[in-house]
Parts: sequence; structure tokens; C-alpha cells
Amino acid sequence: MSYPIEDYIINFLARKESPEDVQKLKEWLAVSPARRDELKRWLVVWDIVGMMDVEKISPDKAYQRFMFQM
Repeated sequence: MSYPIEDYIINFLARKESPEDVQKLKEWLAVSPARRDELKRWLVVWDIVGMMDVEKISPDKAYQRFMFQM
């Protein structure tokens, strides 16, 4: 099953990534150096909005809050 890249990134940020998620992210990142910068921006925003404690927040709510902050 294939998901949008955002789903793989969210799983990675939430520390719930599967081996498939990691592989898909590596493939996505290999396409362009600009994608590394994009992932870094996701990481910064994720930290800023306090998403690292995802055990208390459902993944859907975390994603909605994250996207609102973007």
C-alpha cells in the first residue's frame, strides 16, 4: 500500500516509522537535495509546536495541528 510522502514523514516525526517508511523517505530524499531542506523544515516546525510528546495526541490531531502551524 502506498501513502503520500507526508504520511511517511509524519510516521518518522512521531517515531512510529516502519522499515517501509524509512525506505520510502530515503528514496524521496535521494531525488533532490532540496527535499532534505524540506524535511529539516518539517523537523523544526514539529519541534516548535511541541509534537514530540505524541503519546498524548492522536496522529490525526497531531497532523492537523502541525499543518495548521505550517
